[in-house]
Amino acid sequence: MGKTAGLLLRVFILALLALSSLAQKTCKVSKDDASLARYIFELWNNRQDKCESGGDFLRDKKSINYRAQSLCKEDLGGGVTKNTAKYRYKNCRSKKVEDLEIVFQTKQCFAQSDPLLSPMRVLQSKEAKMPKNCKLFVRQANVLDLNNNWHVMLLVDDCPAGTQAVVIEKDQDKDFTQDWEFRHQVENVYKYDLANINKGCNAYVSTKTDKACYNPTTKEYEGYATVTLECIDSGKKEQVPIYLKAVDLGRALCPWPEIVKGSPGYDPAFNFISSSDDSGLLIPASQTPTVPAQPVPSPPAEKPPSSPPAKELTTKEKLNLAVKCMKDEKLSVITGGPRLRERSLVWNKLNDTVALAVVEPASTDDVGKAVGCMYRNGVRSVPKSGGHSYDGFSVLSSAVTIDLNKMKKVTLNQDSSALVQGGTTLGELYNEIWKQSKGKYAVVGGTCPAVGVGGHLLGGGIGFLNRMFGLACDQVLRLTMINYQGQTIQASPSQNKDLFWASCGGGGGNFGIVTEYTIKTVNVPPKVTTFDFVVRKDLVAFLEHMQNVVPDAADPLISGVQMNVEDGQVEVQGLYLGEKSNLDNVLKSSKMFGFSNKINSEQMSWIESAIKFAEYPSVKKPEDMAKTKNIEAKYRDYFNLNSFYIIPSKPLPKEAFEKMLDWAKQNKDGFIEFDLMGPKGKIASIASDATAYTYRTALYSVQFGNEWEKKQDSNKLIGQTVKLDNEMTPYLSQPAPPRVINYLDIQTPSLLGYYGANLQRLRTIKTQYDPQNYFQNPLTIPPLATTTAPVSPAFNSDQGPATDAPISAGIEEDASESPVSQETTTASMASYRGTLRASIAAFVYLVLSLTV
Repeated sequence: MGKTAGLLLRVFILALLALSSLAQKTCKVSKDDASLARYIFELWNNRQDKCESGGDFLRDKKSINYRAQSLCKEDLGGGVTKNTAKYRYKNCRSKKVEDLEIVFQTKQCFAQSDPLLSPMRVLQSKEAKMPKNCKLFVRQANVLDLNNNWHVMLLVDDCPAGTQAVVIEKDQDKDFTQDWEFRHQVENVYKYDLANINKGCNAYVSTKTDKACYNPTTKEYEGYATVTLECIDSGKKEQVPIYLKAVDLGRALCPWPEIVKGSPGYDPAFNFISSSDDSGLLIPASQTPTVPAQPVPSPPAEKPPSSPPAKELTTKEKLNLAVKCMKDEKLSVITGGPRLRERSLVWNKLNDTVALAVVEPASTDDVGKAVGCMYRNGVRSVPKSGGHSYDGFSVLSSAVTIDLNKMKKVTLNQDSSALVQGGTTLGELYNEIWKQSKGKYAVVGGTCPAVGVGGHLLGGGIGFLNRMFGLACDQVLRLTMINYQGQTIQASPSQNKDLFWASCGGGGGNFGIVTEYTIKTVNVPPKVTTFDFVVRKDLVAFLEHMQNVVPDAADPLISGVQMNVEDGQVEVQGLYLGEKSNLDNVLKSSKMFGFSNKINSEQMSWIESAIKFAEYPSVKKPEDMAKTKNIEAKYRDYFNLNSFYIIPSKPLPKEAFEKMLDWAKQNKDGFIEFDLMGPKGKIASIASDATAYTYRTALYSVQFGNEWEKKQDSNKLIGQTVKLDNEMTPYLSQPAPPRVINYLDIQTPSLLGYYGANLQRLRTIKTQYDPQNYFQNPLTIPPLATTTAPVSPAFNSDQGPATDAPISAGIEEDASESPVSQETTTASMASYRGTLRASIAAFVYLVLSLTV
């Protein structure tokens, strides 16, 4: 080899070595990680027995006595990251500089992007003294705590209606009381958000609650506390008053970072991430169901005396058993790699949670097998129809997603009813019914074609045909559901009536996995008329008119009306089930005429109106609505939305509309959407207790919030949604503001708000059909009791479906996926490839050096 060529090759390899070396440097402490590294060091510091090295709040850079050298991360799956931090610090006893390595875990919480502020979502925080008019009525009393121990407390008695005073603990070291939770959150908010980290002294920190109130319905804290800083060097004390309003999301959903067992600073009392897998969404071995798929022989009458106690299986061991069971059943299971991340995607980019695994059944029988495998092995599962749950609850980091995307068959029956599989989207359903009926029938449902029928139907289903035909769930004639043991249940007005009642407004994912629906299709005129107009002046008066006059006057033939408040105006669009020539007369009789100089109207078929209301430029013809992947690829975005109903007994006052308009003007990414319901429509003609959908007499359903493109805008815009909700809440019906279950938001977690007077009956039905609370997400309806109850005789586990044999379909096995126990994370694979490249390059360079 020539010298020139050899030299060039050596230069190239040196460059490759440099690049490989850079590729391996994945452990640098980034700017974003600096606070996390400081938090962990301060946490370790705080748990030392003899002395703390510089206090538990380190902010003086000049006298700081530690440095974070590196922070390496490893994705463990399920939203959990293993972190290894290496520090250099000055030991307070030996006075020597020493090395320290701390291993800790963090768990992703999309509802709270900053792990240092978990388990709460901070709604408002600031340095502020408690106002003088915030009177305290303090008394000392003997109180029985949750552990049935009596102790002396100071009680504060003057909290608002619906809330209770946070008991101020005399023993400030008592953990996990409401007072402790509030103080801990105030302290963390100050240290990791409000405080100027570069000013002031290193200090010991203590916090005392001045006054705080807790709402057990909304899980919201609000109050004042004082943070006291005692400087290490001077002993000088500084007091900082803090106001905090925050909602408790729960540690199972949003745990704080924790030091792991075996690492310096570990404390088992604060081990929430490790335990949340097994005591939260995964079933502990002590409660693992033992219902076999086939009869098994009785166990031996006696155990050998030397038999050790049964070992608690780890999450991965349980999952491996469940995956093996499903693969033995020839089911398609995705357990790792890029495809698992891809199949874990939901509509809201704000939630990038990755499921434990994803199984893709092709029939009702397959769903039963999958649930049975997981139930018997102590692994929870959640259903995914379309993935449009606003908070993405069809993908949870501690559960297996049962994705129904291979179950999309739609069959129009001779009696004009339709059999619809649970993985069908609204666009696919609309297209198939229109095509199979040759334009004769329509379907009641929402406007977004990519939404799955599952959650939409079970939660009610609001759209542009509601006022004439009722909710989407009112069209359901019967359904097939897989229960927590993998058994098939039929529900209809004559069979399992209570389950059928709960399936219209009870929400998805609460009672089981619905695999098939039989629904009514509806007759609409060959031509319908869409209309729209814009109101740009006297907006408050217009909104008051639309609330106070129109609901009582609107003709049901105006089957849907939607108002959008944005950009300093109100945009109105609607659907009239009649010809264009009669539209003005109907609008006049409905008291909706004369507010705009121009009303745009267009006569078209129903399917064309569905395309128009979808408002996606790429959806131009019926078959485009069925192209779900194209829609999701182009229009998937970040969003945070909330909701409420306007109830006839509590209409919104003028100032509420003024606040809405002000919010919309100041918030270019926000919108407020009103959907007309009202007493003259079909929805209200059905009694509020005839189905689980309780808010049938509402004047409007309202959803509001923000949509955005850049992840870094998330906290700011979520805060804007929270701001409007806080402003609207005082004007809404109490004790819990009425919310739309299909617009579920973790930041407003009150189930009473979503289900109203029907909540208790729903809990009773949950107890009957899912007594162990197997199907659950952060806002699931809980059973009345979580005891292991026997299966109701109505389920009849030894028999198949009462009617309609399962639809057979081939199973596509994903042979490319490795077993769960052999998963390699993307991060570790990248590190491995970088090391391999470096090793090969070094070897080649050495050879060339010896031969050239």
